[in-house]
Amino acid sequence: MPEFLNLEMGWSGQGWMDPMPSTPPPPPPAPEPVPEPASPRARAAAAVVAVAAVARVKAVKKAVKKAKRAVKKAVRRAKVKRAVKKVVKKVKARRTARKVKRAVKKAVRKAKRTARKK
Repeated sequence: MPEFLNLEMGWSGQGWMDPMPSTPPPPPPAPEPVPEPASPRARAAAAVVAVAAVARVKAVKKAVKKAKRAVKKAVRRAKVKRAVKKVVKKVKARRTARKVKRAVKKAVRKAKRTARKK
């Protein structure tokens, strides 16, 4: 039979044995009181520290916001550049296709003329 540390077997209403604690659990420790600054000087110092902390947090938030904006701008620029490159590529492809078509047409005409003359 297993050992129950600090437990005894007790009779339950359902008719079988349930482990029951033999000693009550210890009470939770009381929270320590937070001491308030005693002197007005200490209060003023605490206020200055708090204001400085808030200022630092604001500065960090501002920097993060600025960095996010810069990243978004860069992404937009990259997207625009990609779109421009695609358009330029298409235009160049069309131009070269036109040139090739013209050259082919000229060659065909020339071949027909020479065939007719002979």
